[in-house]
Amino acid sequence: MSIIANRLKVILKDAPEGCSKTACRYILIISNSKLGGITSNYIDRFWHHRASEAIMLILAVVAGLFAWSIGGGKSPEDPLYVSILPGSLAAIAFVITLVSYFAVKRNFYQSLLINYILLTATGWLLVFASSNQGVPHLALFAVIVAVGPLLGTYGLLTAVIAAAAGVAERFIIEQTPLGSLAALAMILFTPLLAASLLWLRRHQSVGASEPIRESLATVAGPQASDIVISAIGDGVVAVDAKGIITLINPAAQQLVGWGNQDAIGLSYKSVIRLMDQDNNTIKDNDNGDIIARVLNTNNPLKTDDFKIKTQSDKNFMASISVKPISNKHNDGAVIVFRDITAERSDERQRAEFISTASHEMRTPVASIEGYLGLALNPQTATIDTRARGYITKAHQSAEHLGRLFQDLLDISKADDHRLSNNPKIVNVIDFIKDIADGLTPKAEEKGLSVNFVPSTSDVSSKEVQNRRINPILYANVDNDHLREIVQNLIENAIKYTPSGSITVDVTSNNDQVTISVADTGIGIPPEDVGHLFQKFYRVDNSDTRQIGGTGLGLYLCRRLAETIGGRLWVESEYQHGSTFFLAIPRVDHVAATFLNDNGETENNTSIDKLSAEDMLASNAPEILAVAPAAAEFEQTPLDAPTPAVPTQTFTDTSLLNYSPPPAPKSNDLNQNAASTTKQFTNTPLSDIEAAPDKYAEQLRNEIRLNVPRRRN
Repeated sequence: MSIIANRLKVILKDAPEGCSKTACRYILIISNSKLGGITSNYIDRFWHHRASEAIMLILAVVAGLFAWSIGGGKSPEDPLYVSILPGSLAAIAFVITLVSYFAVKRNFYQSLLINYILLTATGWLLVFASSNQGVPHLALFAVIVAVGPLLGTYGLLTAVIAAAAGVAERFIIEQTPLGSLAALAMILFTPLLAASLLWLRRHQSVGASEPIRESLATVAGPQASDIVISAIGDGVVAVDAKGIITLINPAAQQLVGWGNQDAIGLSYKSVIRLMDQDNNTIKDNDNGDIIARVLNTNNPLKTDDFKIKTQSDKNFMASISVKPISNKHNDGAVIVFRDITAERSDERQRAEFISTASHEMRTPVASIEGYLGLALNPQTATIDTRARGYITKAHQSAEHLGRLFQDLLDISKADDHRLSNNPKIVNVIDFIKDIADGLTPKAEEKGLSVNFVPSTSDVSSKEVQNRRINPILYANVDNDHLREIVQNLIENAIKYTPSGSITVDVTSNNDQVTISVADTGIGIPPEDVGHLFQKFYRVDNSDTRQIGGTGLGLYLCRRLAETIGGRLWVESEYQHGSTFFLAIPRVDHVAATFLNDNGETENNTSIDKLSAEDMLASNAPEILAVAPAAAEFEQTPLDAPTPAVPTQTFTDTSLLNYSPPPAPKSNDLNQNAASTTKQFTNTPLSDIEAAPDKYAEQLRNEIRLNVPRRRN
């Protein structure tokens, strides 16, 4: 049981999308300490904001009193008088606290500690750096000092230093009498001592509970694990290597309708009955059973595409995450699942609304864009320079709105699996180079350079020296989808790169072509990488807040990549740039030539289904043209002298039992060829091109060519 509980921490931490808030909270507690507990200096966003608000209120009051003292001409003897030094520091500290209130997204404790130090310094100057020793200022400083221990060791240290510095200042510089000095020390250190005792007692209480927690986690591990697992709101089922259920938590029992005593000892297939989207039961020999695949391969899997059938024969959409208990050998697996039926229904309704709204809005926006374009056309309208600037901005906004509506429509189609896919053979390097060249002016306007690594046929010899020579790479994909993906990636690189360069590269292996777009921009924080390709997700920090976007581009790119059979991923280092990769299936030269010549891609013909006879038929004229030479080459010994090659190209078709018209008798070249090829008779190539299918069929049925391998 303890092994399963330890593995649950990793499973739910790695799968935040499939984990409810309750589950993630428990896993966070477990991972922070042995069985829970929060460090004494832990501050979350809520308490950071509340404490910052209190600090800003005090600083605002001090700054207001300073403005009142200066503007009202108050004398230093006034009890509420604030001099220029503490007043200025209060204003500066207020601005810093206000900025941290909105800008800080993590490290809340450090931010709050800095704000408290600024507040303490302001209070110290208010009391000890001015001639005013009024009771209100001293009382305020005493309260500030008393709050210090609540911030832990560093807060207590700050308060002690401030109080001691105040007493020392009065003793050394002001030479305050001992009686007054003792009263001042009592006023400052009494609340500080009381707050310190409360903090120390709380700290000891937390420390004393650690052995109990450690004992609970080790000695009473199974019971503690049961407590945690039972509190998780997601269904959790543990199975052994044979698929027998060894654990099922209450949430899973409620979801599938099986009790603990009934489910323990049964095969998971009896309790978690998986179904596809069409309500068809996943069979035992079906590769769709992800639980069986995890048990067989010992690799984690996750999916949102299955339904689970309950004991009462009802079904619900489920998000399922399956991970092996051990990474080294098969000890079983842990299955975490939850009901996402309501979420899917909400997503469907949102998608329908977005699709309808986008479709209805696209027409008027297109009209607006068109009329604004006419207004900008000097041949249709005459406007002054100022009006042209206004209309240009309006036209750009209308274009942006039109693109947004188009993206929404494309996403709606992608979610409903209605995206068209018309694959065509494309020379990937030339295709990507055209896209990069088209976006180079946009990058140069921002002071960026675009480097295209592979060399092509139109690269000068000087440029070739600094580039890599790549083979011709073909892919059978939808050209529009590929263009949209790569163009979006390069535009994002331009958008999020303040300075530097953008590098576009195309590499390959035997199976796939990989396109990469690297930049030297702001990079992506590690915690945001996993969410980058989600719908409407944008990285929210100070670097991206001024850059516009909707969070739809990368999600659409991912769906388009899936549509064309590719894969999209990213590698990034924060503040050092990002590299996006797109891998698509590669097509060899023979298959690409066949598909180009026959236009089979229009009917979505699979390359894997193309037979050798199909490719032979498509290249019949070329094969027939080299048949005699191949036969002669086969019959010539390796040590025989190489015969003279005629300069005139001729085609022999005698092996096809075809009687061509007689060749001219006065042609010595034909006589030499006839003597070399025995009874073979020459036929004009035009006759063969007129009926290539006929010759190819006869060639397949009657001739067996033994063509040697090509020599490098």
